[in-house]
Amino acid sequence: MNMDHSRVPLALRSAAFGLVAALVSCGGSESPDAEGSRATAVASSVARRLMEPKVVNVRELIDKGRPDLARTVIESFGPGLVADLGAEEPLLRARVSYLEGNSAEWLGLVEQARAIDPKDPRPYATAVEIYAAMNRLDAARAELQRGAAAVGSVVTPELQRAQGIVAIVTPGGAKAGLSLLEAAHRADGDLPFMARPLGQAYYLMAQVAFAGDQPTLALERMESSLTHDPEDLDARQFYGELLIGVKKDFVAGLDVLEQVFAEGQPIAADLGRHHWRAGISAQLQTEPGIARKHYLRAQELGCPDVKTGTARTFMREQAVASLERALLAASVSDEEITRASVAEFVALRPDPEGVSRREAALTMVAAANDALAEQDFDRAAGLISGAVTTDRGAQGIAEVQCGLLQSKAIAAVEAGEAEQALRYAAEATEVRPDSAVSWHMLGELQYAMGDFAPAAASLLKATSYARAAREPLGIEVSQMLAECQHLSQNSVGAVATLEQALREVGPGETGQRDEIVRYLKILKD
Repeated sequence: MNMDHSRVPLALRSAAFGLVAALVSCGGSESPDAEGSRATAVASSVARRLMEPKVVNVRELIDKGRPDLARTVIESFGPGLVADLGAEEPLLRARVSYLEGNSAEWLGLVEQARAIDPKDPRPYATAVEIYAAMNRLDAARAELQRGAAAVGSVVTPELQRAQGIVAIVTPGGAKAGLSLLEAAHRADGDLPFMARPLGQAYYLMAQVAFAGDQPTLALERMESSLTHDPEDLDARQFYGELLIGVKKDFVAGLDVLEQVFAEGQPIAADLGRHHWRAGISAQLQTEPGIARKHYLRAQELGCPDVKTGTARTFMREQAVASLERALLAASVSDEEITRASVAEFVALRPDPEGVSRREAALTMVAAANDALAEQDFDRAAGLISGAVTTDRGAQGIAEVQCGLLQSKAIAAVEAGEAEQALRYAAEATEVRPDSAVSWHMLGELQYAMGDFAPAAASLLKATSYARAAREPLGIEVSQMLAECQHLSQNSVGAVATLEQALREVGPGETGQRDEIVRYLKILKD
């Protein structure tokens, strides 16, 4: 995993040079004079640093790569604070300018700080880190040499930090860089601009450990890395992968990876594959709910492995189970569970959402027809409602709705509930306005209740739709229509109806022909 150089502040952005200077001893004992000199250097480092809250805030913002916020705070510095800061004030602005991409301004600010105190190590350290970030290696070398000459034989924590940064961005220099940075941090625990370098140093050393088949050590070093720099996306990604790969902790590891993905890390493919692996692991541990969650997330991320092998079989089985739950919930009119189960079914299917919803709705329609055949009206009604909610345009919904209302009308007639039967029949014609059977049923009920004019209108629609469908209702219906027309003072319509019926009488239906002829004579006379 490579560092994203666009997000690494200052010197950590470059692939710097192999200058791990011998200005600082990394181990071994020191002479009393050296110890005294080091103590003096540390004391001087602390004395140079103003701990006013605004200044501390600016340093932290620079370390986090937020020059916009840092500049806003710097602009609020009053004259007194600027004076107290001395050389550090232009150095802070130099760092901000560089982070903003103003390569023409920062060096002048460094020179301004150097002029205030030529022996102050901070301008040299700042220049080293910025030059290294710009990949101007010769200039960085020169600044380190100038800094060493200016401060004498004692390396201050600021220069030691700069050396450590140079080392960790040098191929193979992570170990030496970490030692230098740790030494600087031990010497001056409040030394600014250390969080990011230390985090990167431990991160690099974690990679070294992992490459050397020391996964546990790699995990420990990554924990140290994130202690110093918890915001680095690359480091957090590597940590999440270690949690999964080393500790087999999919919960914690995926949580970390999901966070960095949400923050913009382009790891969709890797994240999807990790969820796929987590799904397989959950399957092996007989945890289908957890497996389903991971497979769905992997599918959402475009992982191709979910569409093959074990995962594909599992997803199919889970889809069937989800549809069965949807059917059961719909049959008892539990709308909430129906919607949730259909959503699960759609998510588990590899087809587009519209195709899966149509399949679920058609399955509910078929189940509603079965319920209707069994005269289970409540179950049929729930399934129809579920189908409408799932996909209103699914074929057969209107037909089964109409069939349910017709069946309810018949049941109401048998129970002696004429008004209720009439309402059901009327609703059936609203659901399917072209249903000859529904209009016939409504007309018969209206006729039985003595409402001849409405009955005539209903029966006329019934015969018209039946003829259009080439499914005539029979002479009896035409006779009833004619009677209703006659009784509602529409004798002309009654004659026309009977004449049409006479034309439709078959050759062998002599009795019906004679009856129609007789009735026509009565009407005409």
